[in-house]
Amino acid sequence: CVHRVRVIGMLETADEAGVDPKILAVPIEKVDPRWAEVKTWEDLPEHVRKEIHLHFKEIKKLEGEKYPKVEIGDFKGVDEATDVIQKAIEAYNEEHKK
Repeated sequence: CVHRVRVIGMLETADEAGVDPKILAVPIEKVDPRWAEVKTWEDLPEHVRKEIHLHFKEIKKLEGEKYPKVEIGDFKGVDEATDVIQKAIEAYNEEHKK
């Protein structure tokens, strides 16, 4: 299932494998109007922000000892997230040149 989304920011994370930013997005209003007022991560309720932090800290535990050191950083804005996405697209295109 694929939905159109709006990027609202990112969460900086890192582990033994390196830096691993997590892009945060919400459905566009046409898909789910409940998220219409959320334009940036700062618009998320404080409790939701805490849940996101906790999720990314705890999810690595499911991988056992593979990633014993997980660092959860700060939320960053839409511009920073867009830069990360653009660099990922460029890296993918470079790797898959024909």
